[in-house]
Amino acid sequence: MAQVMLVERREEAEEHEVVLDQSIFHPQGGGQPNDRGRIRGPNGEAVEVSGLRVDSASGVLYHRVAGTSPLPFGIGDEVRLELDAALRRLHARCHSAGHLLDTVLAGLGEEVKGPQSLVPGKGSHSPGSCYVEYHGVVPA
Repeated sequence: MAQVMLVERREEAEEHEVVLDQSIFHPQGGGQPNDRGRIRGPNGEAVEVSGLRVDSASGVLYHRVAGTSPLPFGIGDEVRLELDAALRRLHARCHSAGHLLDTVLAGLGEEVKGPQSLVPGKGSHSPGSCYVEYHGVVPA
């Protein structure tokens, strides 16, 4: 359970942003996409969390809810958070696969990768676009 601290209706983006006193949702970071799920109001009606945003200055986590219709909860209400656990497990597996790839490449001997190490650059652990870029030279 969490308590609703703030609800902001953002007409221009056709969404609401909801701040809770605690959250089970993880925002995007480290190449891993943000969680998805639902916020269920006191009457049992649920809305989909379509995205998350962290305010860089305050660290506040905003839960994005698509649409401008009134939400089934308001400030001060106790709500139930429901995580899309299957999606989080998929994100975790993709994230772990990126680290596994990095560990394997880091363990290659000099006879395979030459005297210069392959240095990991940017990467993504998003399903459908998992990758890690490396900089360096692999001898022919």
